[in-house]
Amino acid sequence: GMFGEEGREMAIIQDVLGDLPIIGFFGNGEISFDRLYAYTGVLTLFLEPDPG
Repeated sequence: GMFGEEGREMAIIQDVLGDLPIIGFFGNGEISFDRLYAYTGVLTLFLEPDPG
């Protein structure tokens, strides 16, 4: 893996957010105006409002 042990990024997410279902995809980068960024990641959370 890029950061040492395999799955380290997922372990960090689980440490912070707990055990929740995660799906993802790999896009190899993103384009922003006149630049190309490689090795980027996006984490999107869909949360329910607090009923209290």
